[in-house]
Amino acid sequence: MIVLTVNRSDVSNVSFAITGGADKAKFSLSGNTLTFAATDFEARSDHAYSVIITASEADKSSVSKTITVTVTDLNDVAPTNIQISNTNLLKGQPAGTVVGTLSATDIDTAADALIFTITNNADFEIVNRNQLKTKRLIDTIGDMTITVTVNDGIQSANQEFSIKVTEETKKACHYHG
Repeated sequence: MIVLTVNRSDVSNVSFAITGGADKAKFSLSGNTLTFAATDFEARSDHAYSVIITASEADKSSVSKTITVTVTDLNDVAPTNIQISNTNLLKGQPAGTVVGTLSATDIDTAADALIFTITNNADFEIVNRNQLKTKRLIDTIGDMTITVTVNDGIQSANQEFSIKVTEETKKACHYHG
């Protein structure tokens, strides 16, 4: 909401009108109060909205000014599309083995600002912002479930992954003699 005024002491009976501007449909005027309709930051790539306001003194002079409202982004969308580059792990790998790299999409936040955490499994950790590593030697074959939380500073989302621990396939030794 913008309150419109005229900066002249010798002016009375001023009326205001929306008289143009590419985005005039986004504005409404009641008396001297200009209101901007709510808009989604992601709705368009240009975040500046312009309207032309004309101030007129009854049957005398008038002046027009362009008013531009710039919309700033709110962090109103949680991260989505949480993924890991690999979910397989060989049994017997030492602590510190990289399992995979985590990623997510967030239209409000740069990818390098996302924070990944594990909420339910002490056998794994996240290092270097988005690398899933083992915290100990994993010596049991089977599936290990982890829940990854990604946070963009305000919003968060969870994704469950199953890490499949397998034994290295041993090649049969054939003797031809």
